[in-house]
This record gives sequence, structure tokens and C-alpha cells, in this order.
Amino acid sequence: MELFFRVSSCSTDLFLPLEHFVKSVFLPSLLGRTVPGDVERKLFALPVRLGGLGVFDPSIVVSQQRSCSVEVNAGLVGLIISQVHQLGDCLDAQVQLRSKFHSRSHQEQLQSANHLFDELPPSMRSSVMLAQEEGASNWLSCLPLKSHNFVFHKTAFRDAIALRYHWLPSACPTSCACGHSFTIEHALSCPKGGFPSLRHNEVRDLTTNLLSEVCNNVVTEPHLQPLSGETLQYKTANRDDNARLDIAANGFWGRRFERSYFDVRIFNPSAPSNQPLHSAYRRHDKEKRREYQQRVHEVENASFTPLIFTTTGGMGDAATQFYKRLANLLSAKHSLSYGIVMGWLRCKLSFSLLRSAIMCIRGARSSLCCPIAEAPIAVQVAEAHM
Repeated sequence: MELFFRVSSCSTDLFLPLEHFVKSVFLPSLLGRTVPGDVERKLFALPVRLGGLGVFDPSIVVSQQRSCSVEVNAGLVGLIISQVHQLGDCLDAQVQLRSKFHSRSHQEQLQSANHLFDELPPSMRSSVMLAQEEGASNWLSCLPLKSHNFVFHKTAFRDAIALRYHWLPSACPTSCACGHSFTIEHALSCPKGGFPSLRHNEVRDLTTNLLSEVCNNVVTEPHLQPLSGETLQYKTANRDDNARLDIAANGFWGRRFERSYFDVRIFNPSAPSNQPLHSAYRRHDKEKRREYQQRVHEVENASFTPLIFTTTGGMGDAATQFYKRLANLLSAKHSLSYGIVMGWLRCKLSFSLLRSAIMCIRGARSSLCCPIAEAPIAVQVAEAHM
């Protein structure tokens, strides 16, 4: 379709029937909802990294693609017309013009997103902001391949979109099994059935599997040494003799035998207690550090890193640094570029958190196992077009 746009000089009016079909037939069928309004349609046309769905308006894109094609290929066309057989600097000029176009297109998209933001309902504004967090939309930017577990069935996909835009999913109960009124915020936090614990364990197990590829002596839920007279500074510090963290590994931050401990926390960013979001990240990070960091440093003589996530796929600063380091180690092992591995890693985490969020809403009891060794990373990245 984009190739046709680039070579087509027809009027944008000819694409209005296609846009009408996309808006009135395709999107309602895809999302399981009524025809979107004008504001929602503009939102869905934005790239996924800006909170949209990447379903562009063909009547607008055709003129942009056409002007870009003419500008980028002007030098090459001139050489063809003049029958010059030496390309000279033509290819370098094309690369520079493509880069210029992409930069200009990105700025236009940012401006459109900023203007649209004020038109959105307040509840959707916060959801779009969450969707714009780095890593939160990776599940929408790869091919839905069942062989790599990058896929949802239709109801789960529609639930995922509903969570993305703060819509109530279809056919939801009016009350929770615990007796509380059913809302998305309550469903994501309700302990009934142990779903928040399963959500936590899914991220823990996925991270453990990844660490096992690049570190030694990786342990799940390692016990800490009992205290024997040590004094801990904070009242909230864990002094239990049976205290344990989520993951321990050797050689992650430093030398081979240096021990590192990690603890996962996933919170619901839509809950009133977690507003504003940047403060919530800091608060959860501080709570984890006050609970364990001094004990790990002074008793275990090791490092401690809290891995803070939101249910929508965002990460705290420490978690971001951790997964960047992990991506570097994995890229060196598999001889792949850091960017490719980091994108793949964020995609795995994005699907993991989203499946867990859907499970909290629908109450599914199915296994959440997401094995790392389904296929080599390079195969998954290539086939999913990450």
C-alpha cells in the first residue's frame, strides 16, 4: 500500500471511500466496538509508540508519501533523464533526504499527538500517557506469531486494547468474586484467586530464565542469612529469619563471583494511590530499598536491585538499567546488536505483563508459562519483524 502511495499522483479524495471502510467496518470489527468518533480515529492513526494503533488515514498519508518519494528520488530521476551512468553522490543524498523525511515525519506525529491530547477525555489521557511509556506498546509492534507466543485470541486482543484506552471490556461482571464492585482498577489489584501473585511470578520466572543464559548460580527465591545482632536503620526493614528475595545471580553487575539480588514489584498505575506516576515509581523503589538494601549490602555483602513495573508495561529507573545490562549480555552471547535484543526483551516483558493483566480481569486459571528457548532470539526477531 505504501509503495502505491509513493508512485500515485491521484487526488486524496479517491482514498476517502477506503478511509470510510477502515473507520466504519475494519476498526469496529477489529476492536469489537462501535464506529469510533473523530477524536478516537485520529488517536488510532498515531504510531503505537505515541499511544495509537498505527492504523493510518490513507487520504492523508497518500500526499505525504508522494511528496517524500518525489523529493528523495529527484536526483536519481535527473540522472535518468540526462542519461548519466555515474551515480556520484546521488545515493548519499538519498540517504540524507530519507533521514530528513523521517525526522520531519516524527516531528509532525509528535505535534499531532500533542494537539490531540487536549481533545481526549481525562480517563483516556492518562491511559495514552501510560501507553507512551517505553516498552508499553511493544506487543503491538510485532507480528502475531503463535510459534513464539506473540499472539492473543480475539477476545484477549480486544481486552488488551480496552486496557490500553481505559475502556471497560465487554461482558464483564458487575461485581467481583470478593464482593467488591467490578472495575478495572479493582480487578488488577484484587488478591482473590492469587492473580497478582501469579503476575509477579511470571515476570520473576521470565527474568530468571534470561539470567540463566548469561550468569551462574542463578536461584529463584533465595533465602537471606538470618540476622545475628546486626542493626538495620529503617523500621520497615525486613528482619525476618526466613526472609527471601525473588532472584539471585552471580556475575551480573561485576565479577564472576559477585552476588546480586533482585526483587520484583508490579503495581497498578491507574490506582489513585499511584498518582502521579513518576512519584509512584520512586515510592515503590524506595520501599523496596528500605526493606532489603541495607541487609543485602551489610549481611550478604552483595548488591540489591528492585525491579519495579507497572501492569501496563512501564519500568522504573533501576529496572530499566537492569534490563539494558541484561540485553547487553545477551547480545554479546548471541552475537546480535543491542537494539535488536532490547526490543525483543521488551516485547517478551510486554506480552507477559499484558497476559497477566487480562488474566486478572477474566479470571483465567491457565498456565502463564513463557519459555525462553522456543526459538533462537534472532529467529524470533526476524520472523516477528521487530
